[in-house]
Amino acid sequence: LVPYVDYLLFRDRKRGRVALNIGGITNLTAIPPGAGPDDVVAFDTGPGNCLMDHWTREHKRASYDVSGEWAASGQADPTLLDSLLSDPYFQLMPPKSTGTDYFSPAWLEAHLEGLPALAPADVQASLLQLTAQSIATAIGTHGNACNRLLVCGGGAHNDTLMQALAEQLPGIT
Repeated sequence: LVPYVDYLLFRDRKRGRVALNIGGITNLTAIPPGAGPDDVVAFDTGPGNCLMDHWTREHKRASYDVSGEWAASGQADPTLLDSLLSDPYFQLMPPKSTGTDYFSPAWLEAHLEGLPALAPADVQASLLQLTAQSIATAIGTHGNACNRLLVCGGGAHNDTLMQALAEQLPGIT
């Protein structure tokens, strides 16, 4: 029902919009300019906060990374990030759905296995980039001429994540 409500609330005759919910898992509703209900595309893009929150609980003994400050203190590891983004889920076409049972701590540990030991802050930065890049790719591929992004969910309060999205989605308000 959420994509239909997003359509009713956010449709616009002239501008494409994407309603983005960054919770544990990220989902989006892409509403093209002048769309009818059948033109809307909605799906889960992949992990939102679930892996970052897990990593924060494990290494900082906090519930979440406030404003993404811990992630901002690290450097995303290109090898880890490439491994995470190589998951087949990201290549599936919508409609698609996922959850924290798939993007789980075990999933993360499998990707960390065999890599040299990374600083925990660098893993956190990599997880933040995973979320930002998977969202940006999904919007670029299925955003239906989006020029406005409406963000909600806990991830909307992660300033570092919002900055990473802005950098990866130039020209989108």
